Amino acid sequence: MKNIIQNEAGNLIETDFLQRKSSDSETLFSLGNGKMFQQGNFEEFFSGETVSGSYTKGLDDSIFENSGAWKMPYNPFAKMMINTPDWTSIVLRLNDEIVDLNVSKVTNYSQVLNVREASLERIFDLETPRGHQINISTKRFISFDELHTAVISYNIRSLNFEGRISLMPVLNGDVTNDYTKLNQLRWNVLQTRTQRDVAHIWTQVRLHDFHTCPAMSYSFFKNNEEIKSIAAKIEKEKVAGYSVGADVRSGDRLTLYKYIALLNSSEFPRNTLAERACELSLFARQNGWNALFDAHLHAWNNICKAITEKSQLSTEKENEMLLHLLNQYCKY
Repeated sequence: MKNIIQNEAGNLIETDFLQRKSSDSETLFSLGNGKMFQQGNFEEFFSGETVSGSYTKGLDDSIFENSGAWKMPYNPFAKMMINTPDWTSIVLRLNDEIVDLNVSKVTNYSQVLNVREASLERIFDLETPRGHQINISTKRFISFDELHTAVISYNIRSLNFEGRISLMPVLNGDVTNDYTKLNQLRWNVLQTRTQRDVAHIWTQVRLHDFHTCPAMSYSFFKNNEEIKSIAAKIEKEKVAGYSVGADVRSGDRLTLYKYIALLNSSEFPRNTLAERACELSLFARQNGWNALFDAHLHAWNNICKAITEKSQLSTEKENEMLLHLLNQYCKY
C-alpha cells in the first residue's frame, strides 16, 4: 500500500485516510502478545468495509475437527481464527448524531504502529455531515506484562462543537466470520452483565465446550479532571457496557480509558471465568494507564533486547527485525 511507510524509527505509518484499504490496513496495524490478538480496526462506528478481528490463543477452527461440525472431506477453513467478542468498540455521539467515520470528513489523518512500544496510535480531525468538528487521538496496547489485559486511551477535543459528547464503551458479542460458504453461527452468548463498575460477556463456541469472557471497566475525564458520576448501563442480549458523557465547549477535551481483560477456558476454570475476568479488569483500572503502560513497555523492551543489543545491526535491519518480532506475537 503506497500510503503506508516505515519511518527511520521502524514504525509503520499510514497517512491517507481516503486511500486506505481496510482489509490490508487492519491486518498490517495489528497488535498481539501471544495470548490476545487484535486487528487494527477503528474504535468508532464505521459503516464501510471492515472486519473486526479480536482473537484469543487456543481458538481456531481445528477445535471443530472432532466435534461433528465438519462433514466435508476437505475443510478449507481449518486453522482459521474465529472472532471473539469485539472489545475495542467505543461509539461516539455528538448530541444525537452518531459519528460514522465512513460518512464524515477525515483530515490530518495519521495511524502509527510503534514497534518500540508495541502500541497503536491514531490522530485525526473529523467533521460530521452536520458540520461538527472535533479532533480524535487514540492509543492502545495489549500488555506484555499482564498477558490477559489490553487498554485503550481515547481522547476527543472539540474544535467548534458545543453540546453533549457521549461515548459508549461496549463489548460486542454480535461478531461474524468470513465463512460465507458454511454460514454457521459461531457463538452462544451465555451471559451479558453490566454492573456499576465492570461489564462482561460470557460466550461459548457452538458445538464445542470452549468458553471466553471479556470484561471491561473504564475511567472518564474532562479537561484532566475525573468525572465520577454514575454511567448509564448498556445490557442487551449480545452487548454490555456503558454510556458516559459531558457537555463541552470549543477547546474542551474528554478522555476515556477502557480497561479490558480477556480470559478463556483453556487456561481458567469455566465456573470462575466471568468473576476472574471482572477482577482483572478492575485491577487494571485501579493501576491506571501510566503504570500499566510502563510495565508493558518494560516487558516488551526486555523481549527486544536480543535484537536491540546486537551492536553490529544497522538501524534499518534492527527496525525490520523488531517489526517482524511484533508480527510474530500476532499469531499463535
